[in-house]
Amino acid sequence: MNPVRWLDTVESTNTELRAGVAAHGDSVASLNQTAGRGRLGRDWLESPGRGLALSVVLTESVAVPTLVPLIAGAAAIETLRRSHPETAAWMKWPNDVYIGDRKVAGILTEMPDAGRIVVGIGVNLRHGADELPLDTATSLAIEGLDIDPEEFADEWRAVVLDRVAATDAPRTVDWVNSFLGMRGDVVRIDFADGTHRTGAVRAVSADGSLLLDSGDPIVAGEITRLRPAE
Repeated sequence: MNPVRWLDTVESTNTELRAGVAAHGDSVASLNQTAGRGRLGRDWLESPGRGLALSVVLTESVAVPTLVPLIAGAAAIETLRRSHPETAAWMKWPNDVYIGDRKVAGILTEMPDAGRIVVGIGVNLRHGADELPLDTATSLAIEGLDIDPEEFADEWRAVVLDRVAATDAPRTVDWVNSFLGMRGDVVRIDFADGTHRTGAVRAVSADGSLLLDSGDPIVAGEITRLRPAE
């Protein structure tokens, strides 16, 4: 497999992989992403040298593509815990990584054409509090976690590739759920059509949808904690 390709500057690591011809597992990384994007088309703002942008392309068949964003988030937490087992990192469905009550990383997954998935992660590495765009964000540096970006990139990619090879295995969903936060918490899910649903978080299902105690599985929506589990 090709090593992770590091670029001094890139508009978007996802776009870089979408535009070229790449083999399964090829990956691009940079500490200076100038035009990153988040979920729902939101801009992913970055300070040069402060954050890690990292993407990998999947060209081999993935049995359950809807699990890929959650696998990417869980892989980030597993990678962090290997060097910092004490970290309180957790995954917020459907695609964010938090430490405590603040976001430290986000996932963007795209399918540019049939048979190809590009999954990217943006990690706040070295930001100070005054360099973050929102007071609901944090960085690994603020949380006292020092990581080597190259080691993180290599390990994260390895975990993602290992898990996406078995998305239809019960052990993979169990593994994803082991990192899921808000379990037991009462939450509100807001949908694009203006409606919402409330309920307590149970788990992620085999297809990546969110299971509440109050109805059918939820495929997409914005989640807000209303009340912690008692």
